Amino acid sequence: MLGSFLLYEGKLKEAFDCFQECLANDLPDNLGARHKQLLCVLEGKKGLHDDRLKGLLRGKFGDDQLKDEIFSLWNYTRALAKYAKEGKSDKANSLLTFAMDKNPIVPPLLLCWEGVKNDMGMNTLISIGCHTEANDYAIDNRKFWMKCDGALEWLEEEYVNHPKANVPKITKLGRKLLSEANSLLYTDVVNEPISKTTKRITKAIKKFERVLIIAESDESFSLAYFDALEKLGCCYRTINNPQKALTYLSRALECKTLLRNEKDKYKEILYQSESCKEELGDYDGALQDFKTVFDKIGPFSTAYEGVKRIESKTGKKSTAIPSRLEQKIPAASQEAIEKNETIAEATRYALGKGDPNASVAAKQERCFHCNRGGIRLFPCSQCDDESAVAYCGEDCQKKSWNTIHKYICAGSQHRLEAGYEVALDGLEKSPQYNGKVGKVIRYSTSKERFVVELIETNKQMLLKPQNLILMIE
Repeated sequence: MLGSFLLYEGKLKEAFDCFQECLANDLPDNLGARHKQLLCVLEGKKGLHDDRLKGLLRGKFGDDQLKDEIFSLWNYTRALAKYAKEGKSDKANSLLTFAMDKNPIVPPLLLCWEGVKNDMGMNTLISIGCHTEANDYAIDNRKFWMKCDGALEWLEEEYVNHPKANVPKITKLGRKLLSEANSLLYTDVVNEPISKTTKRITKAIKKFERVLIIAESDESFSLAYFDALEKLGCCYRTINNPQKALTYLSRALECKTLLRNEKDKYKEILYQSESCKEELGDYDGALQDFKTVFDKIGPFSTAYEGVKRIESKTGKKSTAIPSRLEQKIPAASQEAIEKNETIAEATRYALGKGDPNASVAAKQERCFHCNRGGIRLFPCSQCDDESAVAYCGEDCQKKSWNTIHKYICAGSQHRLEAGYEVALDGLEKSPQYNGKVGKVIRYSTSKERFVVELIETNKQMLLKPQNLILMIE
């Protein structure tokens, strides 16, 4: 536990030594200390060129344990380390082929042809040679492949010719766009401001839309077409646009032939569709999606609980749950339903998502910059008591002060108030307005812009404070 904390904090040497102590008391390495030591070395300045790497990659478990050749972490890291040292040598190619033989699911995740799941959960069972192991490896190690010049290109070149390869059926440009879009969508950024998340996902949307256009041009690209629709739905859900997300998810659900053989994918899309409809208040549509889960896929507790949740909201009994299932599963109590909803809302709130007026959110505050809640916050010392804003840390406070807060803070000398005359400057998209004079009307909280009315034409514009120069009388 201590070693993992030190690794998370970036104290790599201390973490490495801590894991070494673990090995002294656990020679067969039942706790996986050597796996963590490998990450400590790769995260360091020398990375793939660290002298300690060679010794780690050579090591074996104790006699009573399986050899480490079964693990993707060792097999793919050996190949990457050899490539970093020798380039496309016969030995590097041989090591990579061996790694792909053991787990051929890793390359599509490293190449971002598929998206990794960052929320597998602490209790997820990692199965050697399967998707869970590949996903676990890609989450921690893709960055090392990206840092090594040409490594991902080499991986793709070797993988497409491998007998177990699962290459997306689309043009080379389509694969490139798919990789870039998935990389943007599945980037896991800690404490990322909502505005930056929106920009990142918007870029992903544009790339997925191009993939969709390419996939529509040939019937043999139907799987890529379906994947693009699903990912676009996921993108719009991420930026809280359920209406647009539902448009793409509905199109994905029309691909009946593909869904017939992809039961898990079918169920996942139905759940996403239901969530969008429930958010939009279309409870009948949401219940219909749950009914499809029961009829086409099977009796799942998630669907059962979802139906009961909607029945509780509407106060009406539905026919979505088959009668045979109603008799087998006891109905959840109202207290349990409310508790689950509270936990879900608290989770969304802590991540800076969800309805700011919901019950949990209303009782707490969010960081003014990154929008996270449910954590300790520190108020701005210059604000007055009535309009004080708070931050989760010094970094957020500095960023917020430089971008917007110093222009609206009650105690700031840079504050822009209604009625102030300002000159417009630095407008790149509308340079014809540079030098014009206007009056500040108000500050738009949702847009993080000032509404300014030009004195000559009475035209109102939404402008960043950085484009406004206060006219001193």
